Amino acid sequence: MNISALLSYNIIIGLVLSFITIKFVSQTIHIFKNHVSEDEEIKWLTFKSFINFSTMFSWTFLTLHLNKSSLEYCIIWSILASIIMSILMILIVTVIRKINVHKKVDITLLINKYGRVLTEVSENTSGIVQIIFNGELKELDALSDIRLFPGTHIQVIDVHGEILIIKQV
Repeated sequence: MNISALLSYNIIIGLVLSFITIKFVSQTIHIFKNHVSEDEEIKWLTFKSFINFSTMFSWTFLTLHLNKSSLEYCIIWSILASIIMSILMILIVTVIRKINVHKKVDITLLINKYGRVLTEVSENTSGIVQIIFNGELKELDALSDIRLFPGTHIQVIDVHGEILIIKQV
Protein backbone atom coordinates (compact mmCIF):
# COMPACT_ATOMS: atom_id res chain seq x y z
CA MET A 1 0.00 0.00 0.00
CA ASN A 2 1.51 3.36 -1.00
CA ILE A 3 1.66 6.31 1.37
CA SER A 4 -1.13 8.38 -0.29
CA ALA A 5 -3.58 5.47 -0.07
CA LEU A 6 -2.53 4.93 3.54
CA LEU A 7 -3.12 8.59 4.38
CA SER A 8 -6.51 8.62 2.64
CA TYR A 9 -7.56 5.48 4.46
CA ASN A 10 -6.28 6.90 7.72
CA ILE A 11 -8.16 10.18 7.29
CA ILE A 12 -11.47 8.47 6.48
CA ILE A 13 -11.21 6.08 9.43
CA GLY A 14 -10.06 8.92 11.69
CA LEU A 15 -13.04 11.11 10.77
CA VAL A 16 -15.61 8.36 11.23
CA LEU A 17 -14.12 7.15 14.50
CA SER A 18 -13.76 10.73 15.76
CA PHE A 19 -17.48 11.36 15.47
CA ILE A 20 -18.42 8.00 16.98
CA THR A 21 -15.96 8.18 19.87
CA ILE A 22 -16.59 11.81 20.82
CA LYS A 23 -20.36 11.20 20.82
CA PHE A 24 -19.91 8.05 22.91
CA VAL A 25 -17.62 9.78 25.39
CA SER A 26 -19.92 12.79 25.73
CA GLN A 27 -22.86 10.54 26.62
CA THR A 28 -21.17 8.09 28.97
CA ILE A 29 -18.57 9.90 31.04
CA HIS A 30 -19.94 11.97 33.91
CA ILE A 31 -17.29 11.18 36.51
CA PHE A 32 -15.66 14.58 36.35
CA LYS A 33 -18.78 16.73 36.28
CA ASN A 34 -18.59 17.41 40.02
CA HIS A 35 -15.18 19.04 39.44
CA VAL A 36 -16.75 21.74 37.28
CA SER A 37 -18.65 24.76 38.56
CA GLU A 38 -22.40 24.83 38.02
CA ASP A 39 -22.18 27.52 35.36
CA GLU A 40 -19.68 25.59 33.25
CA GLU A 41 -20.33 22.31 31.49
CA ILE A 42 -17.69 19.97 30.12
CA LYS A 43 -17.86 20.42 26.37
CA TRP A 44 -17.02 17.06 24.84
CA LEU A 45 -18.18 17.58 21.27
CA THR A 46 -16.14 20.53 20.04
CA PHE A 47 -13.97 21.23 17.04
CA LYS A 48 -10.88 21.17 19.27
CA SER A 49 -11.70 17.70 20.63
CA PHE A 50 -12.30 16.46 17.10
CA ILE A 51 -8.94 17.81 15.93
CA ASN A 52 -7.24 16.35 19.01
CA PHE A 53 -8.77 12.91 18.39
CA SER A 54 -8.00 12.95 14.66
CA THR A 55 -4.42 14.06 15.18
CA MET A 56 -3.73 11.47 17.86
CA PHE A 57 -5.38 8.75 15.80
CA SER A 58 -3.39 9.67 12.68
CA TRP A 59 -0.01 9.79 14.34
CA THR A 60 -0.55 6.60 16.32
CA PHE A 61 -1.86 4.76 13.27
CA LEU A 62 1.00 5.91 11.04
CA THR A 63 3.63 5.08 13.66
CA LEU A 64 2.29 1.59 14.20
CA HIS A 65 1.68 0.93 10.50
CA LEU A 66 5.14 2.08 9.47
CA ASN A 67 6.55 -0.30 12.08
CA LYS A 68 4.89 -3.18 10.19
CA SER A 69 2.08 -3.78 12.70
CA SER A 70 -1.10 -5.47 11.50
CA LEU A 71 -3.97 -3.29 10.37
CA GLU A 72 -6.25 -4.45 13.21
CA TYR A 73 -3.56 -3.77 15.80
CA CYS A 74 -2.99 -0.27 14.35
CA ILE A 75 -6.69 0.61 14.44
CA ILE A 76 -7.31 -0.71 17.97
CA TRP A 77 -4.31 1.04 19.53
CA SER A 78 -4.95 4.24 17.58
CA ILE A 79 -8.53 4.36 18.84
CA LEU A 80 -7.47 3.71 22.45
CA ALA A 81 -4.69 6.30 22.37
CA SER A 82 -7.01 8.86 20.76
CA ILE A 83 -9.80 8.34 23.28
CA ILE A 84 -7.42 8.61 26.24
CA MET A 85 -5.69 11.73 24.92
CA SER A 86 -8.98 13.40 23.98
CA ILE A 87 -10.43 12.81 27.44
CA LEU A 88 -7.26 14.03 29.14
CA MET A 89 -7.04 17.19 27.04
CA ILE A 90 -10.71 18.04 27.57
CA LEU A 91 -10.41 17.56 31.33
CA ILE A 92 -7.16 19.54 31.54
CA VAL A 93 -8.67 22.47 29.64
CA THR A 94 -11.83 22.33 31.79
CA VAL A 95 -9.84 22.34 35.04
CA ILE A 96 -7.65 25.22 33.84
CA ARG A 97 -10.75 27.22 32.89
CA LYS A 98 -12.30 26.48 36.28
CA ILE A 99 -9.15 27.65 38.06
CA ASN A 100 -9.06 30.86 36.01
CA VAL A 101 -12.76 31.53 36.66
CA HIS A 102 -12.25 31.20 40.39
CA LYS A 103 -9.23 33.52 40.35
CA LYS A 104 -11.46 36.53 39.69
CA VAL A 105 -11.41 38.79 42.73
CA ASP A 106 -14.40 40.60 44.15
CA ILE A 107 -12.61 43.92 44.32
CA THR A 108 -14.71 45.15 47.25
CA LEU A 109 -13.03 42.49 49.41
CA LEU A 110 -9.81 44.52 49.11
CA ILE A 111 -11.17 47.38 51.25
CA ASN A 112 -8.98 47.76 54.40
CA LYS A 113 -6.19 45.66 52.83
CA TYR A 114 -2.62 46.97 52.74
CA GLY A 115 -0.13 47.16 49.92
CA ARG A 116 2.39 49.41 48.22
CA VAL A 117 2.50 51.75 45.26
CA LEU A 118 4.21 50.54 42.07
CA THR A 119 3.65 53.55 39.82
CA GLU A 120 2.91 57.10 40.93
CA VAL A 121 -0.67 57.68 42.07
CA SER A 122 -2.45 61.02 42.38
CA GLU A 123 -5.94 62.50 42.43
CA ASN A 124 -6.12 62.95 38.65
CA THR A 125 -3.88 60.10 37.51
CA SER A 126 -4.36 56.47 38.38
CA GLY A 127 -1.36 54.38 39.19
CA ILE A 128 -0.72 50.73 39.96
CA VAL A 129 -0.57 49.27 43.45
CA GLN A 130 0.34 45.80 44.69
CA ILE A 131 -1.83 44.08 47.29
CA ILE A 132 -1.52 40.57 48.64
CA PHE A 133 -4.94 38.92 48.66
CA ASN A 134 -5.65 35.23 49.27
CA GLY A 135 -1.94 34.50 49.06
CA GLU A 136 -1.58 36.07 45.62
CA LEU A 137 0.05 39.34 44.67
CA LYS A 138 -2.49 41.48 42.78
CA GLU A 139 -1.61 44.54 40.71
CA LEU A 140 -4.54 46.93 40.39
CA ASP A 141 -5.31 50.51 39.33
CA ALA A 142 -5.69 53.02 42.15
CA LEU A 143 -6.38 56.70 42.85
CA SER A 144 -5.54 58.83 45.89
CA ASP A 145 -6.41 62.33 47.12
CA ILE A 146 -2.68 63.06 47.51
CA ARG A 147 0.34 62.27 45.38
CA LEU A 148 1.94 58.91 46.29
CA PHE A 149 5.27 57.73 44.94
CA PRO A 150 6.44 54.17 44.17
CA GLY A 151 7.26 52.22 47.33
CA THR A 152 4.75 54.09 49.53
CA HIS A 153 2.76 51.82 51.84
CA ILE A 154 -0.98 52.20 51.36
CA GLN A 155 -4.38 51.02 52.57
CA VAL A 156 -7.45 50.56 50.39
CA ILE A 157 -10.29 52.71 51.72
CA ASP A 158 -12.90 52.41 48.95
CA VAL A 159 -13.59 51.07 45.47
CA HIS A 160 -15.07 52.89 42.46
CA GLY A 161 -15.77 50.46 39.63
CA GLU A 162 -12.49 48.65 39.04
CA ILE A 163 -10.31 51.36 40.63
CA LEU A 164 -9.15 51.29 44.24
CA ILE A 165 -9.23 54.44 46.35
CA ILE A 166 -6.19 54.41 48.62
CA LYS A 167 -4.56 56.38 51.40
CA GLN A 168 -1.00 56.50 52.68
CA VAL A 169 -0.29 54.47 55.84
